[in-house]
Amino acid sequence: MWFFLFLIHIFVCIEPANLQHRGRAILRNWDNRANPCEGIVEVYYNGTPGYVGDKFWDEKTEAVVCKITHCGRRNSSEDEYRSTEVHKVWLNELQCDGKEESLWDCPGWPGPGLSFYQKPTVKKIKCSNEIKLSLTKGKCAGAVQYNTSQETGYFCGDNWGEREGELLCQSLGCGGFKQLPNPEWMMTNDFHQSNRMKINCSGIDRVDHLWQCVTEKSSLK
Repeated sequence: MWFFLFLIHIFVCIEPANLQHRGRAILRNWDNRANPCEGIVEVYYNGTPGYVGDKFWDEKTEAVVCKITHCGRRNSSEDEYRSTEVHKVWLNELQCDGKEESLWDCPGWPGPGLSFYQKPTVKKIKCSNEIKLSLTKGKCAGAVQYNTSQETGYFCGDNWGEREGELLCQSLGCGGFKQLPNPEWMMTNDFHQSNRMKINCSGIDRVDHLWQCVTEKSSLK
């Protein structure tokens, strides 16, 4: 049985003041949960998941989705039947210009349930990034490192707990989560100069991949 011993760096990350998880969105892939950058768009309103209708849907809307999920650029999309586990359709008739920081910022009907939507299908999106998570001290120990098609970096230590540890252990095949020891050995230039991502899994009812918890790139102090 592998046990996971992961060490979070001690730097404090600063979350931008305007980041309030507005219109938080993830990509939910029921067929391949190991890929957080492909799936149906799932948005949250007051902690309840819902879908986005595809009336007026275009590549600019998909560009916003891939950007806010930190999944790179849009590659393709197709129709997918809605899962019976999610019943709400929070957004529809969006007319994004591709530059918005949230789907809720797109013109149209950016309000929960304001537009009636009957179709049994919604859009399934595939973005360009491929996400790989690893540890720096071997298969099951070290600092948590991410690698995308665009960059490599580390996760901030804020908001890490047992839920996040268990999720990462399982995805790496490392058994159960063990502990968060004192990470004094990680005071290296590599950490000082690296990209960093802040995560927060709260408010997502079920997390299939740690990347779904990413909120924003962060600066250091």
